[in-house]
Amino acid sequence: MQHNFRTIFVILFIFTFISNDIKSQNLIPNPSFEYHTACPDLYSQNDSSYGGLNMKTLRFVPPWTQPTNGTSDFFYDCGNVDQFFLPRIPIQNGKGFTAILLSYNASNQYVFDTSCLIRNNREYIQAPLLSTLKANQKYYLSFWIHPAPVSDWFTDAIGAYFTPDAISNFVDPFRYNTTLSGTPQISNPIGRFISDTTRWTKIEGTFTATGNEKYITIGNFKGDMETTVTGRNGDNKSIIGCTRVIDTPLDAYVMIDNLNLLECSSNKTIVLNTDTVKFCFGVT
Repeated sequence: MQHNFRTIFVILFIFTFISNDIKSQNLIPNPSFEYHTACPDLYSQNDSSYGGLNMKTLRFVPPWTQPTNGTSDFFYDCGNVDQFFLPRIPIQNGKGFTAILLSYNASNQYVFDTSCLIRNNREYIQAPLLSTLKANQKYYLSFWIHPAPVSDWFTDAIGAYFTPDAISNFVDPFRYNTTLSGTPQISNPIGRFISDTTRWTKIEGTFTATGNEKYITIGNFKGDMETTVTGRNGDNKSIIGCTRVIDTPLDAYVMIDNLNLLECSSNKTIVLNTDTVKFCFGVT
């Protein structure tokens, strides 16, 4: 009889733990970009449905989409991926990641661009959450970013914006002005440039939901005049006017991986890391 009681107790304990863990599940779908419908053969594959103007591989990693005419990228350690675009360090989690431009400003980059027409050029990634956020509930978000080897410039301008509906900007088909407006709930601290090429950088924080957020969008929500970049040599510049010559744009291109969105609640099991507890409850 005592043996049966112990068995029942263990089963109930395990069930309670699993139930709590499910309640505090990660609300980001496909958070490490592991599920994919095709192997990206090139860093940006042409989508003929956009008349050849929009090349995108993000369509291979649902439900993630690009909400502008920018060319947000999806990479996976398979197929014929150009090694020039892969990180020089291990991928943060699994084999997949995405990459976006946080800034791009150049003069004479194309034959038809003679007066710095490429302004406020941004790329984003966007996805629907697994469930709508609860009103007045505190949530913890974290994601990892890394400067791409092809990028000679770094910026501190990146954030995550939660909205009730999907946001987009497809007005300009030539990608001259693709900045999305909004104030991210979670942002990288001002002055902390994403310039560490030896490791991935973690962006994290907490926010209180209004109760109708269903989508997450990640990118740079600042215009050129509010975005500052720094070069590998420490040369800081504000993106105002055409400041560079041909083939030297002020581009900051970063990789993104391993997103987590968890509900902060004392009666639920949060099993991510000690940082989650610290941010949620102020406990170290």
